[in-house]
Amino acid sequence: MALKVRGILQSPQIKHITAAFSSSPVYTAVFSYLSSPDLIRSGRTCRTLYRASSDFCSRAYNIYRHLSWFFTDPLAFRSLQAQTGTLISGSNALQFLDRTFYSESDLDLFTFHDATPEVANYLQREGYHFVKEGDQPSTFKAAFDLIVPPDNADIRGIRPFDKYRFSGVSGVFNFLKDNGQKVQVVSTTTSPLHCILCFHSTCVMNFITFEGAYSLYPKATFDARIGITQGWITERETTAIGKYALRGWRILIGTWPHQEELINAIFAFSTLRYVGDKYCWIVPFDTTNVKLRVPHTASTPPFTSDPAMFNSWTLENESYIETETRFMPVRSTLLRYKYLTADNGFLITLYSFFKMQGTFEHTKVEGMSVEEKAKAWTW
Repeated sequence: MALKVRGILQSPQIKHITAAFSSSPVYTAVFSYLSSPDLIRSGRTCRTLYRASSDFCSRAYNIYRHLSWFFTDPLAFRSLQAQTGTLISGSNALQFLDRTFYSESDLDLFTFHDATPEVANYLQREGYHFVKEGDQPSTFKAAFDLIVPPDNADIRGIRPFDKYRFSGVSGVFNFLKDNGQKVQVVSTTTSPLHCILCFHSTCVMNFITFEGAYSLYPKATFDARIGITQGWITERETTAIGKYALRGWRILIGTWPHQEELINAIFAFSTLRYVGDKYCWIVPFDTTNVKLRVPHTASTPPFTSDPAMFNSWTLENESYIETETRFMPVRSTLLRYKYLTADNGFLITLYSFFKMQGTFEHTKVEGMSVEEKAKAWTW
């Protein structure tokens, strides 16, 4: 027998479904067994499940609860992220998006080179202490001072754009708490995203900023549960990949012609990609009370998004058995941060702009004091 509700025939089954998914304890129990893609799909079926899944996601993807495992004041850490452009990545970001927990995993932070001391100082205030690795000095400051700073841009605002094929890591620093919790800080030569795009496989190309969590290959990682490696894999990377295989991921060294249609669909080979594009999965966060970075100069507009949002790359698979992420670093004294682009036309436009504007800016402030330069500098 069907019931008539607002002129629409409604079966008893739908009535029961509506009742079940209007009860938080019921739909919480059901949704907890769904994968992240299935959870998203369920929310697209009807208004009742949309409301229920939205409520569940607000609790399942609670960044404060996630960070409280490592920090006593998660809001302060998010503000640190906002002010320094620090990203959480590695297995921790994967756990957050997959709604899983690996008891043996640590927290991996990727930060710009000049922000590394600020991040380290915050960790020490949180009760972590620096633990040297290998032949590092016994103090963080001494270990950091040994790093050769990344190359500065040319004085006129230009720097040659080197082609990517290195890891982008300038230093790695381990911090431990007395309870055994570990945070690893990775100082980068270009940008945190540079390192992430250089990971051994796509399944760990996920990261968390102060404003959201991002997966660059969500269909492959969370739906098909597969990852594809990049280039030649070292013995150490092979061991790490083995852990993800045990956690349920099928890792491919390459692709074969008979897989081409499926693999191309989920990895978008040879497609110009951007952080936040239609291929990404984004879990947005509430940024209320998060303290944003101070503008670089008096004329600089407020920076309300993480620098990671303004980058592009391509994933290439030309020989079936070797996949490679390609981009070029963009560096200039006109820019506060370093970026990545795979758009050659845009790169040429940037190069011309940096040359003209850089020469103008540096000439304009010659002979001025530091305070005067800060006021007169446009970029």
